Order: sequence, then structure tokens, then C-alpha cells
Amino acid sequence: MRKNWIVIIAVASVLVILAAAAVVMALRSDHSAVRYQGFIARSPDLVWEYITRPAYRSLWTRGLINVVPLRGDVAVPGSTNLLVLMREGQKFEVEEIIQEAERPHFLTSLTGGKSADIVTRITLEPSVGGTLVTLSQEVTFKTLTGQYLSAFVTRSSREDLEHSFKRLKKLVESAPEEG
Repeated sequence: MRKNWIVIIAVASVLVILAAAAVVMALRSDHSAVRYQGFIARSPDLVWEYITRPAYRSLWTRGLINVVPLRGDVAVPGSTNLLVLMREGQKFEVEEIIQEAERPHFLTSLTGGKSADIVTRITLEPSVGGTLVTLSQEVTFKTLTGQYLSAFVTRSSREDLEHSFKRLKKLVESAPEEG
């Protein structure tokens, strides 16, 4: 009788461990995508200046301290910039490669590191009285740790995009319209 209970407990323990592993694996993802959209009451051309000029980018992009052009014009496919960032008290640098750009419609860039690649896309659509701006980020995790942290990264990225958009909107709408 005692042996039966030991077997039952052993099987139940294995089932609990397998269930816990299944939950952890279900939460793990190698990909994260977030999007934020809003309206800015200025022309796409003016918004474009604020999203592409290095001096302006650090004023609205959350965590960005500086943009250092390395190769090519800052908004031309193939050009490379060094992004100096500050996150949770840690300063670090990443290289950004402009993948696609069409003034004043969209800009797509790739930043990469040891643990993840991030594709950021900014789309500007003319709208009555201004510009509809869409900010999106797709993160591809390269490490198991990154995959397990994907839910946190997704939430953090969404907050970053919203915060950055609000700062961009305030900055651009306080500027005089060129023309």
C-alpha cells in the first residue's frame, strides 16, 4: 500500500513539473511586436524633420541621449548611426542601420545586439489638419533569457512608444509650421 502512494506522489510530481514547464514555454516568445498611433497637427514634412534630425531625436525618443551619424545621411537607406542610450541608470551604445526611408512617408531602422534585433518603423500619413503617425517596433530575441522576458519587453516597448509619441507631438506642435 505504501509503495502505491509513493508511485502516485512521484507521478503527480512529474505531472506538476511538466505542467509548469508547459506554462513557461507558452509564455516564452522569440518575437514581440508593438504599435502606437496618434495625430500631430502639423504637416508630414515638419514631422519628418523631427523624426530624422539627430538633434531633435534625443528630445523626444525615450532613453535616447545622442545620435551620432557614422556613415551616410541620417535618413537614407544604408546609412548608419550610433545611438547613445540611457536605461535604468546604464549608458550604452547601439548601431542603427536605416533600412528604408521615403520622405516624408516612412522610416525603418534596424538596431541589433547580442540578445535581440529591433526593427523600428515610423509611418507618416497626411490627414486633414495634420499627420497620422504610427510608431511600431518588432523585437526578435536571440537568447533564451530574452525569450522568457518577452512579455516584459513588450509592455516596456509599448510604454516607450507612447511616451515618445507624446513628447514628439508636444515638440512638433509647439514649432511654427514652415511654409
